[in-house]
Amino acid sequence: MQSIGEQPVHKRWWERLEQFNRVPVDEKRRWLIHTLLNIPPAYLGLQSLSNLNELQTIFQPTPGKLPPVNLNLYKERLLSFWQNPYVPFDEPLSLIYALQDYALYHDASDSTMRLLCEYLIAVANMQRAQGYLTSAEASTQKAIQLAERRDYPSLLAKAFYMQSYILCEMHRASFDSNPTQMAQALEYAEKALHITEHYAVPPLVESAIRERFATALSLSPRSHRDLSVARQQNDLARLITERYQSQHDEYPLFHRIDQSWHIIGIAHMHLAMKEPKTALTILKAMPPAQPGMRRFLTAKIKEAEATIQAGYLDEGLTIAESTLSTVKNSPLHLIRLHNLYQDLRNDDRYTREPSVIQFGFRLVKTHRPDLFQ
Repeated sequence: MQSIGEQPVHKRWWERLEQFNRVPVDEKRRWLIHTLLNIPPAYLGLQSLSNLNELQTIFQPTPGKLPPVNLNLYKERLLSFWQNPYVPFDEPLSLIYALQDYALYHDASDSTMRLLCEYLIAVANMQRAQGYLTSAEASTQKAIQLAERRDYPSLLAKAFYMQSYILCEMHRASFDSNPTQMAQALEYAEKALHITEHYAVPPLVESAIRERFATALSLSPRSHRDLSVARQQNDLARLITERYQSQHDEYPLFHRIDQSWHIIGIAHMHLAMKEPKTALTILKAMPPAQPGMRRFLTAKIKEAEATIQAGYLDEGLTIAESTLSTVKNSPLHLIRLHNLYQDLRNDDRYTREPSVIQFGFRLVKTHRPDLFQ
């Protein structure tokens, strides 16, 4: 039994409040009741975390005067958007509008259309990284349509890969399991993989595609053989990266693919296979964290999940709590921690554990610090 001030908090107490319509008006108290009793936020008149972080919001900036088109300058700016996908994406969206206008009225040559397709993929990655997943999906669909219409197989593989990545992120960020979403993610990954086996695709893009296919396959295996195929594809992706990672500068318009990228992917695969001890062993090989690279935050959350899955609840929650000061700046990572907490509250083994409830309080405090001022 928990308490708020002098009032004990338990299910019967809540039922009496409902009966006499005495639900607390104070928002902080309602959040605490939600955390203590695991009552859905909507029942308490609260917005859920998924609504607040705008994961399903279409980002539509209001374009002003379109900038003059300079293809060489646009190519230089495109590189910067891959190097830092967390900057505001108003500028690249404005450049996309300008390129579309330029292609329609002046020059629809391959050089213009390929650049437009690259921009659509880069913006989709920025929207994904910042949590605008619905917008990211829409941008990637445009890139897919353009690459298919103009027959750009390498760009099409890249767009298919990005669409699979976005759908996997949607699956991880959602509060309800969506098998259709994961089936679509696997389908796009398979399409990208098919292109790599028939056309020339930059090696590090191929590596990322094989890793993405392995991840999607391990999350929704159709047979036991699929798990074996996922392991093989992950091994092959890692070998490709080992051979070509020094050549990143030759194809900079993509993620920085290195061994840390694959460590997270392989650990995620083993977690999906309920092999947490193997995942923990793999995560120990992560290099020291680099400022600005949020994959190291992803790795820390994976470590927390694997530790809990291995049966060490308090240790896993301590690891998860160590990320709270950083995760508040990343909506996708905040959602992953919230889903971890919700999974624990829905598990009969952990729902009444004081450490789980305490973690929930700290998560609410991170997400809504204004309630505790």
